[in-house]
Amino acid sequence: MKPAQRPLDTPAAPEDRSVEDLSAGSGYGIPGETRKQIQIKQFDYLLPDEAIAKYPLADRDQSRLLVWKEGKIEDRMFSDLPFLLPEGSMLIFNNTRVIKARLHFFKSTGARIEVFCLEPTLPHDYVLSFASTNSCRWKCIVGNLKRWKEGVLTMRVELGSWENGKIGKWENEVKGKWENEVRREVLLKAVLLGELEGGVEVEFSWDNPEYAFSEILEAAGNIPIPPYLHRDSEEIDTTVYQTVYSKIKGSVAAPTAGLHFTPVVFEQLVKRNISCKELTLHVGAGTFQPVKSDSIGEHRMHTEHFMISKDLIDKIIFHIRGHRNDFDPSTHRSIDSPTDQPKDPSKGSGESGLSGGKAIISPVSGEYIQGGIQSPNCSDTEPGKIFAVGTTSVRTLESLYWIGCKILEDPEIGYAELGVKQWDPYYSKWADSGAHIDEKDPDCKSGSAKTAETAMSADCKSGSAVSQVGSDSANTHTQRVIGASEALQAISGYLERRNISRLETSTQIIILPGYRFRVIDGLVTNFHQPQSTLLLLISAVLGSDWERVYEHALKDGYRFLSYGDANLYFCPASRSQPEKI
Repeated sequence: MKPAQRPLDTPAAPEDRSVEDLSAGSGYGIPGETRKQIQIKQFDYLLPDEAIAKYPLADRDQSRLLVWKEGKIEDRMFSDLPFLLPEGSMLIFNNTRVIKARLHFFKSTGARIEVFCLEPTLPHDYVLSFASTNSCRWKCIVGNLKRWKEGVLTMRVELGSWENGKIGKWENEVKGKWENEVRREVLLKAVLLGELEGGVEVEFSWDNPEYAFSEILEAAGNIPIPPYLHRDSEEIDTTVYQTVYSKIKGSVAAPTAGLHFTPVVFEQLVKRNISCKELTLHVGAGTFQPVKSDSIGEHRMHTEHFMISKDLIDKIIFHIRGHRNDFDPSTHRSIDSPTDQPKDPSKGSGESGLSGGKAIISPVSGEYIQGGIQSPNCSDTEPGKIFAVGTTSVRTLESLYWIGCKILEDPEIGYAELGVKQWDPYYSKWADSGAHIDEKDPDCKSGSAKTAETAMSADCKSGSAVSQVGSDSANTHTQRVIGASEALQAISGYLERRNISRLETSTQIIILPGYRFRVIDGLVTNFHQPQSTLLLLISAVLGSDWERVYEHALKDGYRFLSYGDANLYFCPASRSQPEKI
């Protein structure tokens, strides 16, 4: 039974604390077994139903924004976000698009069977599955499963087509019924194949090869809004439960931190020389999965699939190292297209002279610059700030660090082995690497940084510093500290050697109190449910201050969860100083 929620102003009893003093950004040298003992009831709070936003605001960017930085709380509006981020920062979004994953079938007896599509199994690739024109298989959760032990479920689906046989593109071209559009009926069948971990496998088939499975879902399915809204999905959710920049179909839940962004906000970000980049992580139903065990070590984290281009990995590397390779501050124009990209005069046709980046001509000197133009207030040695939009982007970016460590340990590691497992960050040989310091710390740039035990070499600028670890001199051993840029460079090199343009893999990472962030400097996020892994992730940034933040938000009338208000959190600046928890 789930324990009763406690009000935030009621402290947990001392005996409840298996891990004490959850200071923000702490975590150096904390054994994985200690982290597993964290009690989920420490991350509980009373969330009244009236505090949960059932619908979004009419104007997305007019939601409120709670800002937390170095222990200080400030109440702002979301439209203020571009002016709160450091100029020249990089903002990374998850461009996944929510699919209409809920299908409602009816048996001849009248019983309703809900089939909730989670992820494809055959073909396993999302793109190939959505493009299937006769059948495909998916891992699903089935409501009222006891009424469907065998047999075939059927549904007649009405779709649009063109008189000349061309299939309409529903998202972009078809708004209602066009003059030359005709309606056609397709018979959709569902067969239960067997059990899978966390669900069942269902085979879908249909009798008209003119239509792909993506079109079947679009016509027959419903948007899977979160269960805590306690209502059925409505037509409005089809639009408002998508980010304005969503592109790649595959999620069964929206990356809700992105719901606040509007074209106006993006315009202001551009004027602030803030680079906006996209990756893709398909959000699974596990994002709503509560932690049912007492200790976090007994909880099995869900797996999610993500994609990130080699080009973006290279841009992040340059950004971390202090370069600005995305915007021309004289025009506020992104130089991203081949026709816009100036060429190095010393190079032949098609070569930019910059591996993995864009070549930019300085508007001041007219000189060719490798790595791009810097923002007005940044020097060549000042590390660029990276902010993740949403916890899905956080999990993807931090997973990259651990993938890079795997490649550094074994450069010939198989592509299928790159995925990050739940406890990799806490049991890897590099578990403490980068937790001391990396090239994102200003002291590291000058080579004068020190950990609690030893000074780092000047090589830490490139992420290749060497430190001595261990408080007992007899047991002190040497460990090379892996910085973020070195880990990402390992991935870039790995992909280049295999002629792969983007990394496609999975992550099961769980980010816990005491985790030290390797890649991000802050995040934009919503308020999260009590006793959830997302709240644990937030506490890795805020430490025990998460309780004060949430108490403030509840008392001040902030709107919670998916359709609610937003937060901007800055990771602690003193990430080079190991702390204890």
